[in-house]
Amino acid sequence: MRRPRVLRQLVALAVTLSVGLATGCASVPVDRREEVRTALDAKAERTLEAFLAADPDLQQALEESVAYFVADLSGAMAVAVGRERGRGVLYDKKEGTRTYLRVRRSRVGVGVGVTRIRVLAVIETREALAEFHSKAWTTGTSTVVGDTLVSFEPPPGSGYQLFTLSEAGAELSTTWRVTKLSVDHDLTDVGVSEIAVPNVGFDDAGRQGEGAPRVWSRKLPFLAQKVIDEGYNLPLPWGVGLTYTSIEQDQLLTGLEVAFNNVGEKQPFEFVAFENAVSDTESVQLKLDAWLLPFLNVHALLGTARGSAPMDVFLDGNLMLEEIGTDCSRPIRPPLCLLLQDRTFVLPINPDVDVDNWGLGLLLAGGWNGWFVTIPANITWVYPNGSVADGNAITVTPRFGRSFDLGRRGNLSLFAGGNYLDTVLTIDGNFTQVGEDLVINYRIRQANPDKWNLLLGLNWEFNSRWSLSAEYDGFEGSRDAVITSLTYRF
Repeated sequence: MRRPRVLRQLVALAVTLSVGLATGCASVPVDRREEVRTALDAKAERTLEAFLAADPDLQQALEESVAYFVADLSGAMAVAVGRERGRGVLYDKKEGTRTYLRVRRSRVGVGVGVTRIRVLAVIETREALAEFHSKAWTTGTSTVVGDTLVSFEPPPGSGYQLFTLSEAGAELSTTWRVTKLSVDHDLTDVGVSEIAVPNVGFDDAGRQGEGAPRVWSRKLPFLAQKVIDEGYNLPLPWGVGLTYTSIEQDQLLTGLEVAFNNVGEKQPFEFVAFENAVSDTESVQLKLDAWLLPFLNVHALLGTARGSAPMDVFLDGNLMLEEIGTDCSRPIRPPLCLLLQDRTFVLPINPDVDVDNWGLGLLLAGGWNGWFVTIPANITWVYPNGSVADGNAITVTPRFGRSFDLGRRGNLSLFAGGNYLDTVLTIDGNFTQVGEDLVINYRIRQANPDKWNLLLGLNWEFNSRWSLSAEYDGFEGSRDAVITSLTYRF
């Protein structure tokens, strides 16, 4: 009965992986980073020479500066909008270090052409340097006709001067510009991990070396700089993800309460037996998480679940009469005696699972030289939209695995582990016996009998921001499950 369901789950998993192939963002493979850094350094030197050739007086400003930034941007202007992108190098003259930055420039105006823009920022104070890598430049309009050196007046007190040099004959335009800078984590070794767990040793090949000390500039996690100094790399601190889960599992029924014809309170009742108690649910969860400490992640869940939980409960009529204290030996027998005495009823409970849920959890994680261990745990509370009254679920999933460098494709982590799942739902409903004046009002508790299961899975990190994970739980016990998730870190 269950294997076709497993095939359906595996097809869904394959589709998710194919979507992941199209989702991956381009990044610089670890084994090419030194090559790319060397090429950028050489290009920056040529760009700086071009600025000095255009204006020799810039030499004095460079000599008096504490740092300078050089970048090359390329893009296009098409009538009303334009965009340029590129990378640049920020040189700290006092410390002798280099930081590699991404540059994104958007423009609105009138113009046409393919453009190449060279940028030089001369930084005058240490305070300006400390803030420079997260700056956004917003300027007024400018007119570019062929080879043009333009000096922009920065905001008062900014602590830097800004110059651009356009490529000869490339473009004719008048535009308004916004330029955004951000640290290039592919090329600048600031301790950002290539895999989604804290680790040491795995990313050593991509480090810049002694000439570029690693400085963690983010507020989270707490104590990050201490473990960065010890050689660890950390995931980006914030994450948002979408998780799809499909579960089919046997159910154990307890705590049956019964009333009749919508009269009186439901009373506890020991039912005779049950059959076909299998739940089949699918859920979608939005997950928000943050690394609070270097090896402790906390998260919150919000989602919805849909499915069914059918079951057949066999009820003994004589036992039901005894439970409710009805005496059928009297000369005038109560009406329930005619309906229940010496009979067995099949109570077909088939509720539609339609619930919203929210949850909280934490994850402990650590790794060394590509090996890693993660132990996530969370509790989820269920709120009804249908016949499911309420419930909760506790999940603990220890995993152990190994990450592999795929070059341009990112990193692939394979893992195995166990999944502890303890779910309890309370179901309310009514059953009318066909052809008879009998309504059975019931309440029953449903729980999964097999708490532990074995799992295998993978996590594909396209880069330090995007990752896709998929796992199959179905190697032990009565539970079959497929779990897939797509996560973005920032």
